[in-house]
Amino acid sequence: MPWMVSIVKKNEPDVASCSASLVAPKFIITAGHCFNDKPKEAFEVVLGSDYLSQLPFNIQTYQKRMNIAKLHIHPNYIKEGKYHDFAIIELNEEVTYSKGIFPICLPQTETTPVHIQSLSGQSVELVGFGKTGYVPILYSTLNSGLKIFIFLLVCEMKKRTKSYNLPPLRSILN
Repeated sequence: MPWMVSIVKKNEPDVASCSASLVAPKFIITAGHCFNDKPKEAFEVVLGSDYLSQLPFNIQTYQKRMNIAKLHIHPNYIKEGKYHDFAIIELNEEVTYSKGIFPICLPQTETTPVHIQSLSGQSVELVGFGKTGYVPILYSTLNSGLKIFIFLLVCEMKKRTKSYNLPPLRSILN
């Protein structure tokens, strides 16, 4: 998954703290809670990698580690809450796209209730570095799994965003 990004603590470079997605040459989207306990300076992002181990046998042809220049956490996000839990990471330089690093494809228009309902019953792949259950263990390997997209997700999305209509990403980045 060449758009997947791992957010790691600089003092633990082989353990993912959070997952994120590359959305543009200088921008990554992630969860705001990733930065609840430490400032952005404590982290770096890892692109182009599915295994974070620092051991010599781990050859990651496309891996690139970068510092976070700016962190834009949603202004309505509250650490103790679960609403508006997203952030945009601005990198200190643009990423050069390659076979192993390129952005995720996102909708260019608003997502409507009709569109979301049409996805009900479709398969989607979930990907990330992180917990796969309730065991508080962080991982160094990119995990994935196939799930069925069900209409209940729409209800949860409506509760979290207070609306069905989600803005296109370009309006968030501007």
